[in-house]
Amino acid sequence: MQYHHFDSKTKLYTHSSPVVMSPKNNKKPLPTAFALFVDLPDLEKNQAARCNKDRTGWDVIPNYLGTKYWLSYDEEREVTEIDELVPEGAFLDRPDEPIGRVKSRKISMLSNAISSEIQSGFKSDALGSMHMYPSTETDQINLAGLVAISIDAAYVCEDEQGVWDKRLHTTAQLKKVAIDGAMWKSALLDEFRARRDVVEKAITVEEIDSVSETY
Repeated sequence: MQYHHFDSKTKLYTHSSPVVMSPKNNKKPLPTAFALFVDLPDLEKNQAARCNKDRTGWDVIPNYLGTKYWLSYDEEREVTEIDELVPEGAFLDRPDEPIGRVKSRKISMLSNAISSEIQSGFKSDALGSMHMYPSTETDQINLAGLVAISIDAAYVCEDEQGVWDKRLHTTAQLKKVAIDGAMWKSALLDEFRARRDVVEKAITVEEIDSVSETY
């Protein structure tokens, strides 16, 4: 025979301990506060035993205390009360992120990556050998301005030894630089649009993740 103890506030079963018999009558157990001699009921998962109001037995109640659940990808909850149930339709494991949001984030990352790439510089052999030219938004405007007024001008570029300097360009050479830059930029934008189309048509997150952000 055992004492089955319960919490004084919640009345939930806590533990069992051996019965202590009365020293005056070894056939009679000593009474103890917050414990019953009544056998515990068989409990299944997410159930608990609670002492009934009359303290004559046990009630079997739901017990999801501490259980985490999700109402959506962003809404995580936790059961904090006795008798509180996990809401119908809730997820016990975090659901997948909505694919539309995954697509939007990927397209944003592709857009940021292409913007950085476009401003990273491009190569042209307008001077007879390959040189690197700057391509920030300001650089593109400056180059277009020089081409528009059709004059020879010193324009900054990097040679094959990695030296950046202003080097004299003829009108034809500046136009060649502008054309090479425009074709390079157009090719990058074509690649961006192709990757964006793959993302937009994707059905699974794996398809989206397979699209590289490196140009």
